[in-house]
Amino acid sequence: MQTQRFGQFLINRGVVSEADIYAALASQEAEKDQLGQIAIKQGYLTVKQVMEVLREQAGTALYFGEVAISMGYLSEEELYLLLQFQQDSRPRLGEILVETGKLTGRERDRLLQEFKALSDRGEQAVHDKGAAVTGN
Repeated sequence: MQTQRFGQFLINRGVVSEADIYAALASQEAEKDQLGQIAIKQGYLTVKQVMEVLREQAGTALYFGEVAISMGYLSEEELYLLLQFQQDSRPRLGEILVETGKLTGRERDRLLQEFKALSDRGEQAVHDKGAAVTGN
């Protein structure tokens, strides 16, 4: 069972349109910090190293992290941590929907609680089903 995403939950509830979610996701993507910037802020790379990675990356279909690893500037573990920082630094979908007037803060909080409750029940149902099969 795949966990439903919050945006799809809001669409299914009729609270926002698909277009609203796509616009919010585009805004979310545009507002996230670039990996090189995060690597500098977190002390993993210098400005010079980031510039070298960007030069090497230019004209390729490779991701910044792939190039940084191939150049020996980052380990896979460091890249994973930087990607987590990047994920955590981007604005949340609910925040964007409030900022754009699609939801009020109170609506967002209530819907997040409902979504979390449904998600928790879904996870519990999967766990219970597995326990029944394994006898645990």
